[in-house]
Amino acid sequence: MFMQSSWWGSATVSAATAVLVAWVGIPALGDDGLSTPQIGPTEIPEQTKCGVDDSSLESRLWSAIERGDVTEVQSLVDAGVDVNVEKAVSVEGVSAEELHEVGLRGLTPVVSAALGGHVDVTRALIDAGANVDAMTIGNDEGGALFEFFGTALMVAVRNGHVGVAQVLIERGADMMLTFKDISALTEAARLGHLDIVTLLVAASNYGPGTLVGIEAALKTAKTEGHAEVAKLLAAKHDEYTQRRAKELHQAAEAGNADAQAELGRMHMLGDGVQEDHEKALRWFHLAAEQGHAEAQAQIGLAYSLGKGVTKNEAKSERWFRKAAKQGHAEAQFGLGGLYLNGRGGVRQSYVLAHMWFSIAIANGASQAGLVKRLAENNMTSAEVRRATRRARRCMDSNYQSCGR
Repeated sequence: MFMQSSWWGSATVSAATAVLVAWVGIPALGDDGLSTPQIGPTEIPEQTKCGVDDSSLESRLWSAIERGDVTEVQSLVDAGVDVNVEKAVSVEGVSAEELHEVGLRGLTPVVSAALGGHVDVTRALIDAGANVDAMTIGNDEGGALFEFFGTALMVAVRNGHVGVAQVLIERGADMMLTFKDISALTEAARLGHLDIVTLLVAASNYGPGTLVGIEAALKTAKTEGHAEVAKLLAAKHDEYTQRRAKELHQAAEAGNADAQAELGRMHMLGDGVQEDHEKALRWFHLAAEQGHAEAQAQIGLAYSLGKGVTKNEAKSERWFRKAAKQGHAEAQFGLGGLYLNGRGGVRQSYVLAHMWFSIAIANGASQAGLVKRLAENNMTSAEVRRATRRARRCMDSNYQSCGR
């Protein structure tokens, strides 16, 4: 599978906060209705009864977990307690079903055990069938604000519970599972937990998803200044990147367009292979000839910047247009930029620039908003209306009636 990383330099989605409003339409509560994920060790929240009697199995389970009483937990398991029971998240207008639809659950027993650092209890719950990868949240004491816990492994990492992390890894926890770009590995890297990073890396299995996860963690470790963690992650990243490059080369030689485009990107950036712009362009052209939109857009960008080729805006326009007609947002953004500047044989047109920027924004290229306003500053209201109509006609025609 072609990995959609690129050298466009577009903005990434925000990471450090669990913005649940965007997921489930939760109304504003207080200032923003949300709290950020924990950034340091957290205490086990006060257990609430969630509508069950104190003598119930579930109530006894929460209490036993809080105490770390594995004997009691095992007794309750034998009695048939639900080890995946969750603490309801009580916010007006949001149901448990709606949370489940976006992959979120209320606090679960195994996450509570991980919060407390209870190794034996964690093991007993998982062996009894607890979902090791449940992505969990909870309420603050007033029930108004969300608190992001994540998976049990994220919780163990965040609180430095190495023994719990070891059990979770042994029981198959997904260390690359993410929520808003947060994973167990990125959390370990952020906090500089070298021992836990070592555990996670040793247990990792090679694959494109793992490579992406390690790359994200490496960036985090460097940003936070954790040199030893970064060194460890860099070594594993290099190992996996070289394996990835070999696999891609074999697939590219066999004619796989996705592999050709990704190999081109790697050579353009020097990512795991020698940086070689001309070689990158050769791979891009092979993929582009098969109609690969990303490769076509990359060629357009190369001509626009003069990377591996002589700068040529007219050729850039031609390649950007091929990709833009397939709905490629960055290529549409690139076309807008060419028409905004009007250089190298490309005619200057604020109307066309505005049109393509509008289309790019509609397809997710939010960075086009600023330059769209720049174009508007040089347009009459009639020209803005004409550009808007042309953008609508272009999109309605599936990018076949867009004008020049």
